[in-house]
Amino acid sequence: MSNLSDAQRLGIEFIGMQESVNGESFPMFNDSLTHSSFIKNPGETLEESLKRIRRPFIREVQIYTDGACSGNPGPGGVGVVLSCNGHEREISRYLGPTTNNRAELAAAIEGLKALKSPALCSVTLFTDSQLVHGILSQGWKAKKNSDLVSEVKELAAKCFKFECIRTSAADNSNLQRADKLAKAAKKANERR
Repeated sequence: MSNLSDAQRLGIEFIGMQESVNGESFPMFNDSLTHSSFIKNPGETLEESLKRIRRPFIREVQIYTDGACSGNPGPGGVGVVLSCNGHEREISRYLGPTTNNRAELAAAIEGLKALKSPALCSVTLFTDSQLVHGILSQGWKAKKNSDLVSEVKELAAKCFKFECIRTSAADNSNLQRADKLAKAAKKANERR
């Protein structure tokens, strides 16, 4: 292809000079008109093209979440451990009076909200909650907590790629850390 009209005649569209995702710009052109990283392929939606273009910039992020509640309902807390390229961040937050299911959903929300550029993240969320896993991986419908369910689904959908894995804290040291963070947040505020 020697010029843009040849590309147009072949059904290939050019997307543009750069894409901006959450304020970060990524060049999508180089000197070659045939470079595949900036061409929208025939039959490909713009969303599919952007996912393909973002791939070299994607960060692999693991999120370990747990919610804790004394009584059901009772005082609750969330614990989150985020891991990306050898860097880790911990989140521990008191929720106040809540239920165990709300605490588990809130933990997943906290982890997903901590992502600065979710569209550039391939996220694997680890949880011991059957409810969170069922909602995010198996299409479960929730009869209660619809506010948190819709929020966690919206946040997961913003990620480049999202996977939720249910595992036991006994099998995962980072999930154990999240559990300790959730319990510490709950206990620290129970004494007040």
